[in-house]
Amino acid sequence: MEVEGAAEFGEEFAEIYDLLPSSMYNGDASECVEMLAQLSRSSSILELGVGTGRIALPLSARCPNVTVVDSSQKMLDSLRSKVGSDRLRIVGGDLASVKLGERFGLIYILCNTIFCLLTQDEQLKCFRNARKMLTDDGLFVVETFVGTPQPTERSWSLDRHVSISDDSVILSASRANANDQILEQRTIYITNRGIKLLTSRLRFALPAELDLMGRLAGLEMVERWSGWKRQPFLSESNWQIAVYRPQNDRAS
Repeated sequence: MEVEGAAEFGEEFAEIYDLLPSSMYNGDASECVEMLAQLSRSSSILELGVGTGRIALPLSARCPNVTVVDSSQKMLDSLRSKVGSDRLRIVGGDLASVKLGERFGLIYILCNTIFCLLTQDEQLKCFRNARKMLTDDGLFVVETFVGTPQPTERSWSLDRHVSISDDSVILSASRANANDQILEQRTIYITNRGIKLLTSRLRFALPAELDLMGRLAGLEMVERWSGWKRQPFLSESNWQIAVYRPQNDRAS
């Protein structure tokens, strides 16, 4: 099955999402939670693409008024089964168009989730929707990997992301095309019940393109780090965390 968007990704990967190796994430979850709690300044918080709650659950233990959105019912079912989920306001909806009837002091979308939107128009729509839901002094945080594959990089390569437990093995491979900015991924899930192949696609964008989307949406980038401890963003950084705030002359 070829996964074509955020909802489809969640439906396909919900079964193994909590088993994915920590190397797929940018630092420890505790570092991310600490920084988001600081950025929230005790205001209401919205996560776009909550998945199974890796960040939202510990964050909600520290901060009240956390709302989470995901387009995958299976992801949300998994989240609801976990201790502490009753602290969250859980909403099913599209990441780029959900309407919640309130504004938030902090909105965040993590771990390449914005790349699950497979066109530039959809990603820009997500920025614009976030702007509409931000308070005038709010912040929008976007976390993505940084990659510049060559246009001819079409062969499959085995990723470093490997997870081995007592009853399962997870491997992943990927290939990218810089011409259409599409990253194809294959995840192999091996258990004693058999082998399952999961496939997905992401539309990646470099920081400059994301910043332009922000400006078109009425947002300006105010900080960029490579990690959740405010590590400097350098030319060799593999991850970027961008913090946006509303422009004074709000875009329509």
